[in-house]
Amino acid sequence: MGNRKLEILELATELIQTKGYSAFSYQDISDGLGIRKASIHHHYPKKKDLGKAVLENYTGRAKKNLQLVSETSNDPWQRLDGFFELVRSTQQKRDRICCIGSVHAALSVVPIEIGETANNLAHFIISWLSKVLREGRKEGNMTFLGDPATQALTIFCAMQGALQMNRAKSDGILESVITQFKTSLSG
Repeated sequence: MGNRKLEILELATELIQTKGYSAFSYQDISDGLGIRKASIHHHYPKKKDLGKAVLENYTGRAKKNLQLVSETSNDPWQRLDGFFELVRSTQQKRDRICCIGSVHAALSVVPIEIGETANNLAHFIISWLSKVLREGRKEGNMTFLGDPATQALTIFCAMQGALQMNRAKSDGILESVITQFKTSLSG
């Protein structure tokens, strides 16, 4: 991927995470990178092309990061901590929220393929978390009511909400939610 194309993609990702898909324009990217809008259109003819590229790139990175977490440790607690660290890294980048949460908040106005890509990534993450929780329960290290898939969905949704609330209030909400989950899962 060319350097300019990557710069456009990275800035568009930041704008989706901070402003939302509908609230940013090619003018924002043009101003941010000091390039003409024609240069953006050369790489991404339509905004939906750029949005889809952002979500596909985000999906690839998320899957790669979760795979790395899985390869680094067989311990379910360390894997869960690895997931929480990925969530923290999103928040630490100038109060961004997850691309999935940003797209889901505007699902009625984003192009269908962008929404589908966000949904697919959400399902992947929930499935990954479910496997971690299932292993943790099987090993007797984690305890929770209900099935692992529902607990994974609960954690995923809580992280999305905590990122948004943390950005709005900036008072450690994300850390409080993570701590609460770790406490409740440890029995």
